[in-house]
Amino acid sequence: MTLEAIVGFLQDGSKFLTWVNLLELDEWEEEFGMAIASPLSFACLNGLEATARRLILDGADINAPGAYHGSPLRGAALRGEEAIVQLLLDQGADVNAQSDSHGSALLAASKNGHRTVVQLLLTHGADVNSMNSCYGSALAAAIDQGDNATAQLLLDHGAEASDIALYNASWSGNEAMVRLLLEHGADVNSTVDPVGSVLQAAVKKGHETIIQLLQEHGAEMNMGDAAHSRRQLQRQ
Repeated sequence: MTLEAIVGFLQDGSKFLTWVNLLELDEWEEEFGMAIASPLSFACLNGLEATARRLILDGADINAPGAYHGSPLRGAALRGEEAIVQLLLDQGADVNAQSDSHGSALLAASKNGHRTVVQLLLTHGADVNSMNSCYGSALAAAIDQGDNATAQLLLDHGAEASDIALYNASWSGNEAMVRLLLEHGADVNSTVDPVGSVLQAAVKKGHETIIQLLQEHGAEMNMGDAAHSRRQLQRQ
């Protein structure tokens, strides 16, 4: 299919909407009360750089929100489409636009291991400490995926060593990241509602070296934690 044909299809409102609904490519507008993602968002999400350029040239809203994947920038960041991310930023895309359910472009790139896109977004002023109700911060999302290199990059750009970031590192047994977060001032006695404390995360998963590390940094173990830790040791 030629570029002209693709652009023509995406710009035909009735055909585009029918295609989206038939293939369930996005959440339904009537059910969720949110706008279906724009043609530009779908082009960016699927790596169609030439199509994205043409749609922008034809006046597409560069910050148009979408129900599930959010703005065009967030869709491109989610898929690691560095060239399209650069294009959108050059055209003035809002680097800190938020998806209602999945957060910012920075969080999307961090959660999916796209470190070069993370660097690009940070260079263009992305809020490194922007929070989302589902995933927390970009740092917490990177740690949840075990991506220490991206986590280090975010810390180098001022990311806060948040409670949920330390919890994720403790839960997953990521000793190197636990140490790094503690060095960056993470609260060793922090609690993440409703799941519990950082120490409880390590105890529940049986990560003895992390339990010891947290205690060495002042973590307080209650009687329930101690009993659970003993049971974990007995099973090993």
